Amino acid sequence: MKQKGKINNNLQKYRVWKGLSRKKLSEEIGISASYLRLIEKENHCPKWMMRKKLSDFFEVSQEQMFNLGKDE
Repeated sequence: MKQKGKINNNLQKYRVWKGLSRKKLSEEIGISASYLRLIEKENHCPKWMMRKKLSDFFEVSQEQMFNLGKDE
């Protein structure tokens, strides 16, 4: 069972695949690099709008990006 506020995600995989540093991606989408790191490394579950922004940026579904289950 996942802890509240935690989620497995593929953000780092997509970022690296696009050849972007964490700093560059954070600048592109308008968030801090430290928040991006929190999402990537700590598996923090961002709010819906941020999940949408990230998945839209990489042109994948939120389900692909964040491994969303039926309970999320």
